Amino acid sequence: MPEMEISEDQREYIESLRAELAAEHVDGYGVVRPRDALQFLIDQYEDGDAAGDAGEPATDADATVDTDTAGDTDTENGADTGDADEGAASAESRLDSMMSLLDEHDDKWEEVDAEDGKYAVTLPDGETEHVRTKDDVRATLFKNY
Repeated sequence: MPEMEISEDQREYIESLRAELAAEHVDGYGVVRPRDALQFLIDQYEDGDAAGDAGEPATDADATVDTDTAGDTDTENGADTGDADEGAASAESRLDSMMSLLDEHDDKWEEVDAEDGKYAVTLPDGETEHVRTKDDVRATLFKNY
């Protein structure tokens, strides 16, 4: 990918925004990357929340960021331009189907008291897989049925 350069002022602006976002939104276990700060600026600009001068650095930074950052941003923006309602509906539908796997396939798994795991899932080939949690049961059912 071709690289694009940003000025030192733009780099400092993105870094200060990154630090500010990290302080406001991330606990000790997370990280805000420079590309996350750039995506925040783009989202603010696209949502119309950027006012006055705040929109200008986003445009400058967007036009002159490393390709790695810009490439990820373009990909994420492409996904965001679709119908948000359709995406939310399909995500909700997938979640509902994942949650109902236990009910739909209640004959394929059972709670057991085994050393390998608390639950036993019968696989399509007749073998039994032992797992520790109901989430593991869901994952196994999803993979196999």
